[in-house]
Order: sequence, then structure tokens, then C-alpha cells
Amino acid sequence: MSNKKPNRMTRRTALQAISGLSVIGIGSTQVFAQTDENQGNAKLVLGGLDQIQVQTDTQNGSIDLDTKSEAISREDAEEINREVKSNVSQRYDPGEQFVVGMPEEKEGQILVAYGQRRDQNGVPMTVLAYARENSSPDEIAEAQNFAQKRLNQLVEYDDMRELQAEKMSTSTDVSIQTTDPEISPGDGWISRGSVTLYDQEKPHCRVTGESFAWRLKDDIVDEDSKDLWSVVGTYRGLPGTHLWPDEILPRRLQSMRIAHNWSKGLYDVKSPGISATAPSGNKSGSIDSISVGISYGPDGAGGGLTWNYSQPDTKRTELTDNPDYRDAAAWDYSNNMDASESINQYNVGSRAWMEPVPDCDDSSLEHNLMTTWVGGDAGPDKWEAEAEASLMIDVCL
Repeated sequence: MSNKKPNRMTRRTALQAISGLSVIGIGSTQVFAQTDENQGNAKLVLGGLDQIQVQTDTQNGSIDLDTKSEAISREDAEEINREVKSNVSQRYDPGEQFVVGMPEEKEGQILVAYGQRRDQNGVPMTVLAYARENSSPDEIAEAQNFAQKRLNQLVEYDDMRELQAEKMSTSTDVSIQTTDPEISPGDGWISRGSVTLYDQEKPHCRVTGESFAWRLKDDIVDEDSKDLWSVVGTYRGLPGTHLWPDEILPRRLQSMRIAHNWSKGLYDVKSPGISATAPSGNKSGSIDSISVGISYGPDGAGGGLTWNYSQPDTKRTELTDNPDYRDAAAWDYSNNMDASESINQYNVGSRAWMEPVPDCDDSSLEHNLMTTWVGGDAGPDKWEAEAEASLMIDVCL
């Protein structure tokens, strides 16, 4: 990891877009931005390149763009969160809990794009894109392009609950989903935030992930000593043979692994800990679309939470609570030849009892709920592409 201190961020109103089309030129790669005015509050920061050229056609919208030559730091991400939430017109009780994504870089990895949009209820939707310290300008631009397009999609939604049941695109260079997960939360689950992740290692593979966080209403849980949280996500692995077929020795996707690490939270996992996962157990072979869920309460009254699940002809091994994943929900997918050359997508979820987070004490972003992680392996026991983020509870909106 580079030890350089981040440059002071240069404020640009270049992408305040927007009711027109804006183009951000980065080397020979272009990043497109298109939004409509009055779509909500959104901000994006691009970093990690010495020169980022920005051009726009209009400047009358709601996405704000900043650029910097250094990689984006955690301090930058916290400042973006504070700035975006300060523009939310609706105000809430001090104890209101929202979930934002914070970077968790691996060795040699840098954060090159960080964006956030708050819906009309103040619920945050965060996008993080990683690259390598030695990535080419075009590879960094690809990551930034992904983040920009995803944020453009997110600003189309006034309410995050509308997003949960939607697929955004079938374009393999942008989309998080190739099939619609149709996430259906009961009215007892309160939407708390979404976090989108991206990483790739050319010519091996690319991984993306999108996690949705909910907390069950207190009047349904009826527990003073603990809260019930759930995270359901869509996670994808794209092999090099699919992304870069013209490359020399493009790689197949040998395996994928997904983890919801509840033990990395600042507050303790409470008994009975991870009380449900879906899918659960081990399974070899393909599964057509089926309904799975992690409902709570008699017949799931108010606490129903279901979605669609399918898998290619692969081997699924659940690793939840095994020695390497204590208080973590985890799934490993090992591919055969056919699946290793295809796009792999898995819709998985878990729920856990957690120690209650205290009310706002002016320590916003200090309450870590969990981390989510997705990795893609194109060789023996090596995660060439991996993306992780902390899901932080921001109680001081």
C-alpha cells in the first residue's frame, strides 16, 4: 500500500448534471454520466490518476464530482458521507441508524472511485471501486467507469426499496445482476442502506457485489438487549475468458467465495449469533430459480425476507461458523469447466443478532456493523480479484 499522503481534493462542479449528457475523458477511456435534476443527493470522487480530464455539457443537476491524483482515503470517504447527508432535507431522530460503505483495501489495492447517493428518506447507497497500485490508466478508468454508471443508475430511484427488486442492466461491463433477485422484505424490515463493490485483475477475473442491509423493527423483535440485522446481496464473478477473450491466456473462474463477516463489527454478536443463512448447506449441481429466505417470526409475519436463488452446475460449500469464519456467514463455489467460463452470480443472505448500537453521540461512522467480501479465483488458492467494505452504522444523520 502506498504511504503517500492524499492530495487535497480539488472541488469540481463539473458533473452537476444534468438533464443532458456529460463525458469524463480519462486517457483514451470515457466515463459517461447522465442524470435528471431533482433526483436526489449524490456525489462521486475519482482518484488514482495524475491527470483526470473532465468535460460536461450542462451544469444544472444533482451529482457532484471531485477528482484527485492520489488514491481515495478513508478520510475522503467519511467527508463525502458527511457532505451528502448534510444535503438531505428530511431530518430524523438522533437514534436513526443508516448503513454506509467504508473502504477496506487489501495489500497493493487502492480505492479509485467512491460515490454515495441518499434517497428521499435519507437511506444511503454507496459505490466503491478498487484497482491495483500498478494498474494501467485504462484499468483504473474501467473501475471509475463502473462506479460512475452505477451511481447514474442509483439516482433514478427515489426510494431504495424500489431498487431492491430491480435488475439494473444486462450489460456485462456494468451490471451487478444478470437475473432479477426479486428481494421481498416484509414491512417489519427497515431499509438501512446498500453498498456496491468492484474489483478486477486482468486477465484473470472481475468481481462485483451489492449488499442490502436491513434492521428489524423493535416492536417485532421485542428484545431490549439485542437487535436483528440482515444483509442480502447479489455477487458476481466474471472470468477473463468472458471479459478479455482476445488476451493472451485469458483465465477461467475456478471458484468464488462470499462472506458476511458479522464478527468484524464494533459491537458483539449476541446469542444465537447468525441465526439464519440462505441458501444453507452444501449443494452440488445446478439449481433453477427457487425462492429462499431468512424470515423471522410466526409465519414470517412482518419479518418475511425472501428472494430468488439459482446456481450453475457448480459445487457450493457453506462455511458459516467454521474455524475460518467464526460469527461469519460464508459460501464457497467451486466450478467445473463449463461454469468456469460463464458469468457466476449468487444471491445470498444472512441475519445476525447484534448488541444494540447507542444513540447518536457525535461519533458518526464509528459503529461498524460487519464487513462484506467477495473474491474470484482463477488459479490455485489465490484470490486474484477481491473486494471488501465495512458496513458502518451512521447514527448521526
